Amino acid sequence: MHHHHVAHRNCHFLNIMIDGTHLYPQGFHPDIIHQHLKPDKCAIAKHYMCTRLSVKYYFIDFGISRRYDASDRAPMEGIIRGGDKTTPEHVVPGQWAADPFPTDIYYLGNFIRQHFLEGFEEPRIGYRVPGHAGFDFMAPLMQDMVHPNQTQWPTIDVIVARFADIWQSLRACMVSKGEFAYWPHRVVAHWCCCMRFVALRV
Repeated sequence: MHHHHVAHRNCHFLNIMIDGTHLYPQGFHPDIIHQHLKPDKCAIAKHYMCTRLSVKYYFIDFGISRRYDASDRAPMEGIIRGGDKTTPEHVVPGQWAADPFPTDIYYLGNFIRQHFLEGFEEPRIGYRVPGHAGFDFMAPLMQDMVHPNQTQWPTIDVIVARFADIWQSLRACMVSKGEFAYWPHRVVAHWCCCMRFVALRV
């Protein structure tokens, strides 16, 4: 998107969608509280892990997005208060304009921070949604994307390159010691999954 000089300007989690067709071949209930159930809520929905089947993510809601001229390397745009209101330009007194491309980077970094690492408050369901275990490897990249100094935010090209390096460096087994000690059934399931992956590759 940035390569085509398009800034989304509202990369809030509600505007990031996943095509779950392959993961849930029989569908799932659209309610966030019952997404683990079939559409009629009669049983647990059959599903597969993202590590087994590839998925695609999509940005939606381009209502306030804008495409800029390729020669304009740092366009200054009036600040828009989208879904994520934690960006520095929203809290700096007297700031009325900002480059929307770095702001997109902050939005994505904050999305990773809230939905994968630290968790977030969800008023629609009335409690705090916790982060996910095992995503600590994303913390250094996320911290750079939400750095207090806006000039330190990496570009999308740098992020893609760093994520590729992170992906290549991950071990096949990401099970923590705590899971070995307290969740033996998860360990068995993990190794069964690994054996299936090996069999599929062969």
